[in-house]
Amino acid sequence: MYDLKRLGLISTRLNCFQTVARTGSIRKAAEMLNLAPSAVSRTIAALEQDLKTPLFERRKQRIRLTSAGELLVYHAKSVATELTQACRAIDDLQGLKHGTVTISVIESVAQGFLANVLDEFWSSHPDVAVHVLICTSKQAMDAVADGTSDLGLAFDEGPASTSRSLAVVKLAIGAVVTPKHRLARRKSIRLADMAGEPLILPDNNLNLGVNAHEFFSRLAESSRARVSTNSIRMMIDLATRGSGIGFQTKIGLTEEIARKRVMFVPFNEPRVPTRNLRLFCRDRRQLSMAASQFGNALAKRISAFK
Repeated sequence: MYDLKRLGLISTRLNCFQTVARTGSIRKAAEMLNLAPSAVSRTIAALEQDLKTPLFERRKQRIRLTSAGELLVYHAKSVATELTQACRAIDDLQGLKHGTVTISVIESVAQGFLANVLDEFWSSHPDVAVHVLICTSKQAMDAVADGTSDLGLAFDEGPASTSRSLAVVKLAIGAVVTPKHRLARRKSIRLADMAGEPLILPDNNLNLGVNAHEFFSRLAESSRARVSTNSIRMMIDLATRGSGIGFQTKIGLTEEIARKRVMFVPFNEPRVPTRNLRLFCRDRRQLSMAASQFGNALAKRISAFK
């Protein structure tokens, strides 16, 4: 990421204000800025005096943004986004092959798949830095929409009016079992095959659990739910140990399948939902050269899953 403060493109006052707004505390902001709390308080007071309006409501030890403060946060974020894009455009203008790309991605796709794409991408673009943010599908969409991230990679979220799809692929949900499991050599399975099996289920904090809630509810009724969790990593780990049957799409298991630690067996019946994996950006024309090239590399790999 470009350090706009170090480049002198963001003033000390604005940086101080943004830090207080982000942390919700003068003390915490002072710690982050390596300043005395009194110095932070004076900076905010001076800014409020010059703007002739309070930016924070002060209630005992807590502070919160006023309407004026919320406006300043919003526009300051927009300015930071535009300045970052300007820095990237300047790099591109000079024909440089370095830069920074920020991508917001869901946990399951970051497991193995994204790391493999990065290895391949860096073989031809070794000086490009990639900032990876692990988040929910909704958070990924929001991060791209507000300019926090160049690219987003998420399941089941339709493109927002401010976002553009770069690639999309429909993926089946399948059972994740050990190579010695009785279902491991099957080409496909049905819900009836799960009867009596211990299950490792996603809870409603995971996008998988939310978008396939009805499916997993039926599974839980006919089988034994041994574990429910909001961690994709834990689901795969437990399935690898033979503790039960996990559930995922194949794209989240690339490393485990390659190492023959687990087998992926897709469901084959209409009642089981599929998942749409989407790569998106806010506006392809606004992407830096580095972000565009990385987006192309991701789109190529995603399309291969078709």
